[in-house]
Amino acid sequence: ENRSNSGEIHHTETSKKPEEERNLLKELVSLRARLSQRKGVAPYMILPGKTLEQLAARRPIHRTNLLQIEGFSRQKLIDYGASFAELISGFCEKHKLPTDLE
Repeated sequence: ENRSNSGEIHHTETSKKPEEERNLLKELVSLRARLSQRKGVAPYMILPGKTLEQLAARRPIHRTNLLQIEGFSRQKLIDYGASFAELISGFCEKHKLPTDLE
C-alpha cells in the first residue's frame, strides 16, 4: 500500500477486486477519515489500510467477527466497532450482499 500525504490508499491491485468491495472500501476510507479528523489523529491510527481492505472483503458486522480482522483489537472494537459495523451493515443491506464472510 502506498500512502499519499492526505492518507489516501493507492493500490495497484484494487481493480482486480469486485466492484462492491471497491465501493465499500471507499466508504470505509471515508469513515476512517471522518473519525481521524474528529479524534485529531492520523487516519492509519484509527485503522490501517490493510484492515480496511479485510473489512471490505469479509464484511463483518458482529463483534466476534470484527475481532477476527487483523488490526481490529478489543480497544479498536470499543472505540470504532459500532461505527464500522453500522456502515458495513447498511452498505450490505442496500446492495443485498451477505455479511460476516469467512
